[in-house]
Amino acid sequence: MFRAPPLTPLIKILLGGMLGVFIVQALLLRVTGLDIVPLLAIQGAGIGSVWQVATHVLAMPVTSDSLMSLMISLLFLWLMGAPFEERFGKAETIKLLAVGTLSAGVVGVVASELLGGAVFGPGPWLGVLITGFAATIPQGAQLSFFGVIPMKRNTLIYIMVAFIVISALASGNWAAMFASLASLAGGWLYMRWRLTPRARKPEPRRKNGGRGRGGFRVIEGGLGKHDDDDDDDPHDPDKRPKYLN
Repeated sequence: MFRAPPLTPLIKILLGGMLGVFIVQALLLRVTGLDIVPLLAIQGAGIGSVWQVATHVLAMPVTSDSLMSLMISLLFLWLMGAPFEERFGKAETIKLLAVGTLSAGVVGVVASELLGGAVFGPGPWLGVLITGFAATIPQGAQLSFFGVIPMKRNTLIYIMVAFIVISALASGNWAAMFASLASLAGGWLYMRWRLTPRARKPEPRRKNGGRGRGGFRVIEGGLGKHDDDDDDDPHDPDKRPKYLN
């Protein structure tokens, strides 16, 4: 049965921020005639590429149907991002989104320069969240897509790849296709790396032969000059037993 995830702190900020940026873009365009989308989106290589590799996810052209497209993207961002943040925390979610943004940005600059087209919108965030979450699921396990459709993790990834390719065929924007595929790969590789067990470094040996706090040391006050005496007087300081600690 489908149950909507709670609005986690980071997802609240992202949803409000994306909507706010879109409103600012629309106001600037309609009131002043200034279109800032070309400043944020990737359109070939140039000096703007320095910041566009990070800002392209915020760019959304202001058109008659762009608001509906944005709302659908924000809905999916909530449905996929909130469960990830619940499980792995805010910091890990930020890192994953950064990996998706930069992966799509770098590949997008190269692809846009070679093939033409523009790269913009929060699509890389959706892709990196899907593959990042799928990478945490065991190979043969099934997941419930939005609590409705049961499928294996590889099936979900194949569906995403097919959707991206078909969208590119329909729009002719090959740069956006390669950027989206890069975000999928980035999310998968990052989470597989994060989940790989790390070998623990051995603790350095101390000069007394111990290893950290696990070494033994002799407490002064052991047997003295009367080692061979048979009397065991506990009050005699020279006949106190030798302890290891």
